[in-house]
Amino acid sequence: MTKSVLVFVAVLGTLISCATPGEQTTPAGGYPEWFLNPSNVYPQDRYMSAVGSGRDRRDAEQQALAALSQAFEVEIQVDETTRERYRELMTDSGTMTESEIDLTQVRDVRSAQTLLNVQFGDAFMAPDNRVHIVAYLERMATGRLYVDLINRNEAQVSDYLAEANGSQDPLRRYAFLSAAEAVAANNEMLRDQLRIISPPMSATLPSGNSRSAIVSRRTDAAESLPVAIRVTGDAENRILPIIRRAVAAERFPISDSTAVLTVEGAFEIEPIDLNPDFESVAWAFSATFGRSGGTSLLSYSDQGRASGITVERATALAYEDMAVSVEQGFARDLRRFLNELVLGSN
Repeated sequence: MTKSVLVFVAVLGTLISCATPGEQTTPAGGYPEWFLNPSNVYPQDRYMSAVGSGRDRRDAEQQALAALSQAFEVEIQVDETTRERYRELMTDSGTMTESEIDLTQVRDVRSAQTLLNVQFGDAFMAPDNRVHIVAYLERMATGRLYVDLINRNEAQVSDYLAEANGSQDPLRRYAFLSAAEAVAANNEMLRDQLRIISPPMSATLPSGNSRSAIVSRRTDAAESLPVAIRVTGDAENRILPIIRRAVAAERFPISDSTAVLTVEGAFEIEPIDLNPDFESVAWAFSATFGRSGGTSLLSYSDQGRASGITVERATALAYEDMAVSVEQGFARDLRRFLNELVLGSN
């Protein structure tokens, strides 16, 4: 995080702390005003707030955060793969810090406080011994933070599109368009959240780059990069379909006759003595992604063991492990290779 951003966040925290509404109680029963009439203490035009109840303060805070985060159940969703790619692109390029990325990526209730700049009021224990607490955020301060992040994302998308336009290599052009889509997808989510936090601020933002147009360009770029896939040792044809899915996730067409890129895969599986009470096998998988003609761009390998009551069961478990290796490991490394094409140009 740059010095200027650190100062901004520090001032933001001070402003929110100083702006904490007074915790009021009613004469009858001593119930806080924020519990009986939350909007009287936290006017909706200035705050987003929610009350949580639980066995203790921590439980009440979690419930308040859960209630508050429900307001952020926006229509635009970003899958975990795109989230992680966005994180890698923005942090590795130095555009954003890890903490700034965390501000806008809610995965569960526990992370919502960091995301929303949430503050808590005083806790209140009711006659039934349940603890109640209010969680709130100040719309204006949080909105300004979102506007800053959205503008930086838009600038990054524009830079990636400019690089794609100037690239003569079809694979690098695709990598930049794919990166632009990842950032644009996350920015759509931020814009949707900002419309909830501060509609006036959201209305003042320019429309920015069209994600649908970027998706269309990425698809067109992928069409010029057909991939041939060859796998040895896959007599039962169990691994090939999984590799095809990993390649198709990048929108590359699969074609042996017109291939520009190749994936050469190989796997082995053999019985081993590991545990006398079970049958065991060892497996090894490797794959190379490259250009047709022999230029290797990425190499991936993994190995493991599996045991079962019978050899057949051990072998089935080994195939399951290899499937995970392809779907998660090889696909992840392929995305990272594309990220490196983008980040290596900076």
